[in-house]
Amino acid sequence: MQEIVVSPTGYSPKEIVLESGKQSTINFRTEEGTGCLTTVLSDKLGINSVLKEGSNNYLNIKALEPGTYEYACGMNMYKGTITVK
Repeated sequence: MQEIVVSPTGYSPKEIVLESGKQSTINFRTEEGTGCLTTVLSDKLGINSVLKEGSNNYLNIKALEPGTYEYACGMNMYKGTITVK
Protein backbone atom coordinates (compact mmCIF):
# COMPACT_ATOMS: atom_id res chain seq x y z
CA MET A 1 0.00 0.00 0.00
CA GLN A 2 1.19 3.49 -0.86
CA GLU A 3 0.44 6.60 1.19
CA ILE A 4 -0.05 10.14 -0.04
CA VAL A 5 -0.29 12.92 2.54
CA VAL A 6 -2.82 15.59 1.62
CA SER A 7 -1.98 18.93 3.24
CA PRO A 8 -3.13 22.51 2.57
CA THR A 9 -0.09 22.89 0.27
CA GLY A 10 -0.71 19.82 -1.91
CA TYR A 11 0.09 16.12 -2.23
CA SER A 12 3.24 14.52 -0.82
CA PRO A 13 4.82 12.70 -2.49
CA LYS A 14 3.62 14.13 -5.79
CA GLU A 15 4.58 10.94 -7.62
CA ILE A 16 4.23 7.30 -6.63
CA VAL A 17 5.09 4.11 -8.50
CA LEU A 18 2.80 1.07 -8.74
CA GLU A 19 3.36 -2.35 -10.26
CA SER A 20 1.48 -3.04 -13.49
CA GLY A 21 -1.18 -5.73 -13.61
CA LYS A 22 -1.89 -5.68 -9.87
CA GLN A 23 -4.70 -4.04 -7.94
CA SER A 24 -3.36 -1.51 -5.44
CA THR A 25 -4.58 0.49 -2.47
CA ILE A 26 -3.56 4.09 -1.89
CA ASN A 27 -4.12 5.79 1.45
CA PHE A 28 -4.79 9.50 0.96
CA ARG A 29 -4.07 10.65 4.54
CA THR A 30 -5.58 14.10 4.89
CA GLU A 31 -4.72 16.87 7.29
CA GLU A 32 -7.22 19.49 8.46
CA GLY A 33 -7.92 22.56 6.30
CA THR A 34 -7.22 20.98 2.93
CA GLY A 35 -10.03 22.76 1.03
CA CYS A 36 -10.34 21.65 -2.62
CA LEU A 37 -7.75 18.90 -2.01
CA THR A 38 -10.44 16.82 -0.31
CA THR A 39 -11.72 15.97 -3.79
CA VAL A 40 -9.51 13.67 -5.89
CA LEU A 41 -10.30 13.34 -9.60
CA SER A 42 -8.84 11.24 -12.41
CA ASP A 43 -10.73 10.07 -15.48
CA LYS A 44 -8.01 7.57 -16.49
CA LEU A 45 -7.92 6.05 -13.00
CA GLY A 46 -11.69 6.12 -12.53
CA ILE A 47 -11.39 8.24 -9.38
CA ASN A 48 -13.97 10.79 -8.26
CA SER A 49 -13.69 10.72 -4.47
CA VAL A 50 -14.34 13.10 -1.60
CA LEU A 51 -11.83 12.55 1.20
CA LYS A 52 -12.59 12.96 4.88
CA GLU A 53 -10.32 15.59 6.47
CA GLY A 54 -8.02 14.52 9.31
CA SER A 55 -8.39 10.87 8.38
CA ASN A 56 -7.10 7.92 6.39
CA ASN A 57 -8.91 7.48 3.08
CA TYR A 58 -8.22 4.18 1.31
CA LEU A 59 -8.82 4.08 -2.44
CA ASN A 60 -8.60 0.84 -4.39
CA ILE A 61 -6.95 1.20 -7.79
CA LYS A 62 -7.72 -1.40 -10.44
CA ALA A 63 -4.87 -3.25 -12.16
CA LEU A 64 -3.29 -0.81 -14.62
CA GLU A 65 -1.21 -1.00 -17.76
CA PRO A 66 2.26 0.60 -17.68
CA GLY A 67 2.18 4.36 -18.09
CA THR A 68 1.77 7.63 -16.23
CA TYR A 69 -1.59 8.60 -14.78
CA GLU A 70 -2.47 12.02 -13.36
CA TYR A 71 -4.88 12.94 -10.59
CA ALA A 72 -5.89 16.39 -9.37
CA CYS A 73 -7.83 18.22 -6.69
CA GLY A 74 -11.40 19.35 -7.30
CA MET A 75 -10.27 22.71 -8.73
CA ASN A 76 -7.42 21.20 -10.81
CA MET A 77 -4.90 23.41 -8.96
CA TYR A 78 -2.89 20.62 -7.29
CA LYS A 79 -1.80 17.53 -9.17
CA GLY A 80 0.03 14.28 -8.66
CA THR A 81 1.08 11.35 -10.81
CA ILE A 82 1.06 7.60 -10.54
CA THR A 83 3.66 5.85 -12.66
CA VAL A 84 2.90 2.22 -13.40
CA LYS A 85 5.84 -0.02 -14.30
